Amino acid sequence: MALTSHLRSAALSLALVASIAACGRGDGPQAPAVEAPASGIEALFAAAEQRPSGKPGAGFEAERLKAYTNEWGTLTYAAEGIDPDTGAYRLSDVVFQVKGEEAGVAITASEILFWNFDLDAIDARLEGRALDQTTQIFDRIEIAGLSLDMSDYLDATQDMLPDEVRDVLEAGDLEQEIKMEAGRVVLAGLTLHPWTYNPAEDASEETRAISLVSAVARNFSLDNLLFLDTRMIQNQQDATMTAISTTVYPRQLTYGYDRGNLKGVVQTDATFDMNFTFNDLGEASALPGFRMTGQMGKSAMSDLKFGQLLEWGERGELPPITELTEFSLGTYLMEDTSFSLDGAPVFEVDRLEASADQFSWFFPEQINLNYEGVSIDLSQFMTTIDRILEASGEPVDEPTPAQIAGMLQRSGLAKLTADGRLNLSWNRDTGQTVGESYTSTANFFTEDWRFELGLPGFAEIVPHLGEDGRTPDEDALSDLLEERFSFAGAHWALADEGGLDAVSTMVIEVAKAYPDANPMLAGFADSTPKDVRAFAAGSFAAGSGQVGKMVPEATGWLLRLSDFITQGGKIELRMAPATPITAETAMGASGGMAEPDPAELVSLYGVSVTHTPPAEAAQP
Repeated sequence: MALTSHLRSAALSLALVASIAACGRGDGPQAPAVEAPASGIEALFAAAEQRPSGKPGAGFEAERLKAYTNEWGTLTYAAEGIDPDTGAYRLSDVVFQVKGEEAGVAITASEILFWNFDLDAIDARLEGRALDQTTQIFDRIEIAGLSLDMSDYLDATQDMLPDEVRDVLEAGDLEQEIKMEAGRVVLAGLTLHPWTYNPAEDASEETRAISLVSAVARNFSLDNLLFLDTRMIQNQQDATMTAISTTVYPRQLTYGYDRGNLKGVVQTDATFDMNFTFNDLGEASALPGFRMTGQMGKSAMSDLKFGQLLEWGERGELPPITELTEFSLGTYLMEDTSFSLDGAPVFEVDRLEASADQFSWFFPEQINLNYEGVSIDLSQFMTTIDRILEASGEPVDEPTPAQIAGMLQRSGLAKLTADGRLNLSWNRDTGQTVGESYTSTANFFTEDWRFELGLPGFAEIVPHLGEDGRTPDEDALSDLLEERFSFAGAHWALADEGGLDAVSTMVIEVAKAYPDANPMLAGFADSTPKDVRAFAAGSFAAGSGQVGKMVPEATGWLLRLSDFITQGGKIELRMAPATPITAETAMGASGGMAEPDPAELVSLYGVSVTHTPPAEAAQP
């Protein structure tokens, strides 16, 4: 079985899990911290655990519930009645068998508790008597000991895909079993809103599908969906490989869903464990298996706003540019995350925050990414690949993955760990656009860059989206961009933190590994990092005179680059025009000549290159 088939199936399974969970140092601005509300994550979980008081099970009729489900399957239970401890209505040893020609999908639970389940409201909806009303269906449902075989469900979802997509996904003879188990699932505060699905008679099938999905998403609100001690078990195999994975979610809470808007999702201490084994078939029998594991200490997302977009989607229309005023892709947090191969971490994240929650129509006003302790272990990855290839018995060209791992280790490049940020912003009123990034990779380099542009503001764009507000006039927009574009400045800087020696050492390692590949490269085999740096610096210095004939300032730039390579410290490129450069001034450079004078462009853009020696670069 091709590894891509397993990855494809794993991706489908992850998408299925997601769908279940969804239901139920530099200058400049910093991305906002992504956290749960001020009450804290523990308070969120505690609130979700709190049960209603009183006698919330009174009036519930289990037989009516069975009648509602008859169309889809058979519901059975061992016992029913009011639970004396909670006052909720209780069903024990519950089994729901989905209808089908074969046994179908079976859903089992040790017990289900119902608080204030309004069966009359369900009747009214099913009979079409309350489609224009807002009605709360239940306060709370708790399902304990849930077990679900999802294999048939996954096959059914694939059957719903277009033929072309399904043909790709079904490539290869893949058998799979997927089961879900949960210690407890809690649904709290389900409210149904008016059902407004009413597609136009001439609507296409695609438009009707979009409209229906939008209508369903806008038809309900749910206060909480809580999963406790959830386990996904997946077994996939074909003629050549078997993959068995177990994913565990101790706690996952989705809270504040309201007609397409979502306050947040919080998850703690999730883990996954996937074992790959190669089946005993001819030469493939020599291949050893490998294991992938991972964990995520905490993840959260919040402030997703799709409600207004779904309102237009229900109409089968794209919202006009002036009508979509509440749209957000939300904020995200991930902490204490790692992925391992055969027990050794190859990728780790201490903390990552991201946000894309400010939009004007579909134009992002702010995108932020902050990260700490993001590391990748290239050496361990190569070591795992080498073990598999070596056992295969197939010849492997040198250098082998194991040799490459050794080269990386000796060069100090085996494991790279970085902290940094990326911020992009667009001011909808003025059109000012700023991008900046800062990355510090331990024992390697620190890099930062920044640019500032002038672009059209939101109010300037609106008239060029047509009378309907969603049909762009491409020529008019192109003219507007040319008129409003300006370049205010930019800079890029690189500070050596050991990277120059690391790269030089890698050059030496490659020269040793490929002694006959290139005569010039082979000459570095017996060199030192200092020798390699001196050679590279000399090459730039030697070429500075020739380049200087075209751009006199470039002679100094290359000499400063040469100093950076030999001495270290910090190299910086700046563009600081005296006034912002517009499209007109850029085109008018050198009097409109087809071949602009490089020296004049250097002056126009205010280009400069500086080198700061190590002692000075280290100053705060």
